[in-house]
Amino acid sequence: MQAGRLLLQAVLVWMLLAGQGGSVARAGEAERSRIEVFTSADHPLTGVPAATAGPGSDTPAVEVYLLDGIQHIETVLSAGLSADPQRSADRILGQLRQLGGADRERIERAAAGLVRALHYGITRYPAMVFDARAVVYGLTDLDAAWRHYRAWRAGASP
Repeated sequence: MQAGRLLLQAVLVWMLLAGQGGSVARAGEAERSRIEVFTSADHPLTGVPAATAGPGSDTPAVEVYLLDGIQHIETVLSAGLSADPQRSADRILGQLRQLGGADRERIERAAAGLVRALHYGITRYPAMVFDARAVVYGLTDLDAAWRHYRAWRAGASP
């Protein structure tokens, strides 16, 4: 069973590395503030209306990463693995081949979130990174965190 889980982890990391093409800024996003949200299914994001505006607005561009996404997929794929490492490996590889585009995208997105969190040195979540330079921990309300960040930038007490 342990060999099967190790294989699954290795394949998931490989999928991340194979699918990473780097981030490319979209037209109009260079001037916009950017918020990267690191959370989990247990800590859903609230206060999201600011995130729905289009590229021409002055509202921030928002990226949400569910950091428990890989763990969830791993749990689903590793359920009922055999004690025989070869049978487990064959089963996991078969399941991975059958993953649909949405599942692959979910895995890549979760892995990208983990990489971004490591890049910023995020040690706990929920966390929101503003403009790649400031972190607000513990909030899941996007509007409240955005107000807190803007007050900090203006030199006011949040």
